[in-house]
Amino acid sequence: MVKKVLVIAATNRELNCLKGINLNNTRLQYLVTGIGVSRTIDKLESIILNKFDMIINAGICGSLFANLKKGDLIIPNQVNIEEEACNAIEIKNKMLEDMQLSCPYYQEAIVTVKSPVNNIERKSEIIESFKDAVAVDMELYPIARKTLDYNIPLIALKVVSDLCEDFKFAEILEQTKLLMNPIKNILTEVIKNK
Repeated sequence: MVKKVLVIAATNRELNCLKGINLNNTRLQYLVTGIGVSRTIDKLESIILNKFDMIINAGICGSLFANLKKGDLIIPNQVNIEEEACNAIEIKNKMLEDMQLSCPYYQEAIVTVKSPVNNIERKSEIIESFKDAVAVDMELYPIARKTLDYNIPLIALKVVSDLCEDFKFAEILEQTKLLMNPIKNILTEVIKNK
């Protein structure tokens, strides 16, 4: 039986780095949501999610702490959304835990924010409000919410692109391909072993 996997990323640059994976018995479909919560929600409404066996969200994130460096891989085990600290969603990564992944990674909580975190004051507010979070993104929470609603397995793979206070969008765009390489390698492993 052919497995259907939806791979979601915020930008074409992120998604294009992941294309070209071709495995027997797996049909990959790709979805670019656009950056941000509202764009992600709009795009998810336009697709029939329950036809997929798995959803993978891959992309970049900003680190809240200096020990997470640019290029480090995070496999979120929980996601929260800015302004709703009580609605955390657990992301079960049983399949990844059972696999011996080829590169090091952090399995930690992240926060989906509504706008880029680009100064120390905002970063400090998020750290204070979300004590378990180590990084921020702008799309994962609505994806996790939908996969929970439809009971579809979710794997989220995030790579650190910046340390939040030094956010430089143009620089991140230039480095996207290099940053996404570890995710492409793990994505290949995940699909082979699912």
